[in-house]
Amino acid sequence: MSLPTKSTLVAVNEPPTYEINATFDQPESTFKIVEKEIGELQDGQLLVKNLYLSNDPTQRGWITKNPNREAMYVEPIGANDIMRSYGLVEVLDSKSETHKVGDIYMGTTYWGDNVVVPALFLSLKVDKSVPLPLTAYVDWVGGTGLTAYFGLYDVAQLKKEDVLVVSGAAGATGAMVVQIAKHLIGAKKIIGIAGGQEKCDFVKSIGADECVDYRSKDFSGDMKKALGEDQECDVYFDGVGGEILDQMFSFVKRRTGVVVACGAIAGYNDSSKLWVKNWGHIITRRLNVKGFIVTDYLGEAQKAIQAIVGGVKAGKIKVDNTLHLEDLSKESEPLKQLPTIYNKLFNGEKKAGKLLTKLADPIN
Repeated sequence: MSLPTKSTLVAVNEPPTYEINATFDQPESTFKIVEKEIGELQDGQLLVKNLYLSNDPTQRGWITKNPNREAMYVEPIGANDIMRSYGLVEVLDSKSETHKVGDIYMGTTYWGDNVVVPALFLSLKVDKSVPLPLTAYVDWVGGTGLTAYFGLYDVAQLKKEDVLVVSGAAGATGAMVVQIAKHLIGAKKIIGIAGGQEKCDFVKSIGADECVDYRSKDFSGDMKKALGEDQECDVYFDGVGGEILDQMFSFVKRRTGVVVACGAIAGYNDSSKLWVKNWGHIITRRLNVKGFIVTDYLGEAQKAIQAIVGGVKAGKIKVDNTLHLEDLSKESEPLKQLPTIYNKLFNGEKKAGKLLTKLADPIN
């Protein structure tokens, strides 16, 4: 097989202050298409073919105009830099002793067709002998599943007698939080928060006891009804931030209650929507607010993967209806559609579950 000599890539054109502009070839377009020659690989580099790209809200923060670097856990992406994301890739050429041609890895990659990445970007190797769909490695045994697993077991230390509320419950991580909490841990009550009746029905179908629509005119009243005699929750698993987080401070159990903060999608396009008005509730209710990043737990990933795969095999965790897949593998110019697909995370067009983009099938 002859190796590609050029990469077609998506670079940042104009870092956004608010919403991204997904249209190409405009002065304010967030992205642009560029081509680069693929030179000789240096030691520790890989040439990889992108198979699937993960669409995650956190990537929006990476491209923010004039970011606060000290507040970021990854290097920001500025104008003319190639867009990064998590994804599933196949190794085409390697200057790494550990990464072989034909291997498939989950890790950090760039938006493009065939790209050069440091081998250090790719840490989770796909075991081809295990009969799992490739999409699983970018979803329920990838960052999504690991975030839910470690957020519940290690950060929240959720117990069977606990009441859990989770925001973004119809999203990729939220759906896994609901299922792990209900079907693996066996928590007393699970309450999801989602937008609209259709998504709330989905959340209840995968294990939530109740689901509250955050668009409701009386969110606080609806949450009180969902909690019922429990009145408060032991754990609030938050991936949204903003107004919903503000209101939920009033429903987390005094002294022992835990708020797990793993995302803040409400403010990724407008940071002013992240302002916390009810900070006093953290003090007066003696709440424990714990932030975490899933990459802190990659060394323990196999433990989580085994538990999640076991849950799927036992029929406890559903994965057949928790994926929103956009297949561009047969398109003539798939890269030009990446920003539009990514923007579905923010404009309400995303269906329930994980938003994933397919670019190609493996060669080997």
